[in-house]
Amino acid sequence: MCSTSSKRLPIRFASRSCVLPLVLLLAARPAAAQRDEGAVEALARLLGAADARAFDTGLARSTLGAPDPFVRRQAALAAGRGGDTAAVTPLLAALRDSSAAVQAAAAFALGLLKDGRAVAPLAALTRTGDGAPQCEAVTALAKIGGDEGARAVANLLAVKSAPGAGTSAVQRVALLEAWRLGTRAPVA
Repeated sequence: MCSTSSKRLPIRFASRSCVLPLVLLLAARPAAAQRDEGAVEALARLLGAADARAFDTGLARSTLGAPDPFVRRQAALAAGRGGDTAAVTPLLAALRDSSAAVQAAAAFALGLLKDGRAVAPLAALTRTGDGAPQCEAVTALAKIGGDEGARAVANLLAVKSAPGAGTSAVQRVALLEAWRLGTRAPVA
């Protein structure tokens, strides 16, 4: 710890063990600041687009491909909030992102857009696991609805679990979200 023995004077010197980390931090700061500045700029543009409910293809392309998963997640959310079905194609690609948070945001956004082109890819995502992206995909399927969405939700509920395993998280979400399907709901 960096300190002095005097209680009256502020810290007047630093030990060698405190100087080296400080120098390394200051040396690394410009690169990190530039990276953070780029992310902040991208996030500001995304926020503006989402606020205006406008979809910008160029902005979506650059931010959905950003190195920072947080920026990609925000890009997916902004694309869905824009309400333009032109966002469906880039969002379908985002369902295959390496980040589960981005996949979940893309599924959520597709649910907002309620476009039938997303049903098959969302249904395929539900069969890849039992995490947040898969559960969000179920909700999106129920929001999209129609005959295809109802059939996808029904197929999830018809899947038999291993003996003694109980229902999966995806199936529990399907049961909870079935109300969105109205008379097409596959449950009583």
